Amino acid sequence: MGELTPWLRMRRLLWAWRVWAAVADRARAGVAVKILLDAIGSATIGDEILQILEDGKCQLAWFNPLRWQTVGSLNYRTHRKTLVIDGKVGFTGGAGLADHWTGHAQDPAHWRDTQIRLEGPAVTPLQTGFAQNWLQTTGKVVCGPCFFPDVPRPGTLAVQTLLSSPSTGTSAARLLYYLSITCAQRTIEIANPYQESNVSFVDPELIIELDRAFEEDLRACERVTREAWHRRGWWQRLTELGASIFQEQA
Repeated sequence: MGELTPWLRMRRLLWAWRVWAAVADRARAGVAVKILLDAIGSATIGDEILQILEDGKCQLAWFNPLRWQTVGSLNYRTHRKTLVIDGKVGFTGGAGLADHWTGHAQDPAHWRDTQIRLEGPAVTPLQTGFAQNWLQTTGKVVCGPCFFPDVPRPGTLAVQTLLSSPSTGTSAARLLYYLSITCAQRTIEIANPYQESNVSFVDPELIIELDRAFEEDLRACERVTREAWHRRGWWQRLTELGASIFQEQA
């Protein structure tokens, strides 16, 4: 999108400020707020927002910060965008905090991401995933009824939440994909940048909505054929070679 103008940067900061200011306000009110930021992915969050969180007495930790002893796990990052409230309500999926995420991909200045809201037992695995990363980062355990209340009664929709990471392996997520693909009868549509938090469900109405968004995104995509892939340039081949160094960390 090019370099940000001061005005556009200010607008994006204002949007992020609104979110983080609300979080800090709840922390000042006595709510236990724990925030885990990826040391690389969130490195540009900005001193202004960090100050808001610090002033609000939020508990903030950085996942896998860059140090000489962590060079071997440089690509061990967390891309989970998860929000869990009172251990009962969960949000996961895309959650960009900037002005260009406020649209619906209607033009190049607006992007769209997909996020879902969960209630019920399916929230517990999301909380567990956060607790695992928090323990690894801070050495402190997230526990107690404040974070893990009694599991509420199941709702009307069958939902399964799966987690994967380089440390725990991807067998569960891989099996989910294998079974889904094997059971397909008409179509298979995949839009997936990372296999870290996976929520599977069967709901015809929601699937139709996701399918419609997929088709809209597909119209803005560039088709890649086998022949075009073999004709890719030397620079792309070189970057692929460089990225292959980290393939065991992904």
